[in-house]
Amino acid sequence: MDEKTRKTVTVLGGAMVPVTFRDGTTAEIKVIELPVRKAVESFKEDLEEWERVALYCEKSQGWVDQLTNQSYEDIIKVGSELNRPILHGYLTREGKENEQLAMVLNKMTAKMGEHPFGQLVSMLVSSLGSRLTPSSTPTLSSELSSSSKETPPDKQVGN
Repeated sequence: MDEKTRKTVTVLGGAMVPVTFRDGTTAEIKVIELPVRKAVESFKEDLEEWERVALYCEKSQGWVDQLTNQSYEDIIKVGSELNRPILHGYLTREGKENEQLAMVLNKMTAKMGEHPFGQLVSMLVSSLGSRLTPSSTPTLSSELSSSSKETPPDKQVGN
């Protein structure tokens, strides 16, 4: 997005996109730059793409069904361009905060080693800390492959 367009978007809070509906009518629809809270919530809720189109246009989800495929694609493209920077910034900051929290938890774990309940606390903190580190977040495929390798308790030798 060029600088002039970016300034227009900032003033208007979005961009006007020409759309065509399945009945042949046309309109200019405002695709909004989501407020930070809505952008983050929509990311965390893992909305379907068509739900994002409705959110970007502040329309009902049924309204999306009336769009031609090309108009749908145009809205997705503009909505993503407008809202990707805020999500990228948020996720970058969130990742750094999680890494810092993991470092603090690791230091606490080291200090707890001598406490009578230290081993138990260390295990709990270590487990929590590994979940907070972005690089150790398992992917669905790695979870599936590791779970498929485990032998169910009823199938283990000696049971």
